[in-house]
Amino acid sequence: MGMRELNIVKVFGMKLVLLCSIFILIFSCTSKDQKVPYYFTPDLSPTWDTTNYKGKKHTIESFSLVNQDGKVYGSDSLENRIYVANFFFTSCPSICPMMTKNLLIIQDEYFGESVRLISFSVTPEMDSVERLKEYHEAKGLKSNWNLLTGNQTYIYDLSRQSFFVEEEIGLSKDSSDFLHTERCILVDHQGYIRGVYNATLALDMDRLMEDINLLRKP
Repeated sequence: MGMRELNIVKVFGMKLVLLCSIFILIFSCTSKDQKVPYYFTPDLSPTWDTTNYKGKKHTIESFSLVNQDGKVYGSDSLENRIYVANFFFTSCPSICPMMTKNLLIIQDEYFGESVRLISFSVTPEMDSVERLKEYHEAKGLKSNWNLLTGNQTYIYDLSRQSFFVEEEIGLSKDSSDFLHTERCILVDHQGYIRGVYNATLALDMDRLMEDINLLRKP
């Protein structure tokens, strides 16, 4: 091999090493050590570095409502559990049936485990305990999925001020502004928001399950 060919091989080798280094760097950065971000602010900007985070670390406020069995259900029932929350109403003809259908995937995947689902009614004056029970049975929901009803103002404030389901725009609204959203929220066992998803999209359910599985890792 001549000097010219040897130099070409050396240059090619150096470029190959550089490309491999870039690939490793990109992979390590995008994987984020397989972590799930936190969402501390109503603009739902993800936070990865919680150690150096200077703002308030927002958590879901304590709540208590009534489920489809007429029993009190809320934060105490969800203590140390991962859960998925959404907001719906039983007479909804559009996005709610799609959300329920897709969230059934989550229900069945984690049935018998510590993961829970909760759906807050946004028309509690119509969604009585009896009506929620009928819906629960008709849709094939299991014991790891609770439907909640109660005071409308309380539920709307909880959805907007605590779950951030409408981002910052929701902070300026009250219970006279009807709440209708396709979002579902992933909350970890410490009450932190860890994910926001479009529950009408089956692909987002795949992403939701990936995040749940990461949160369940020791």
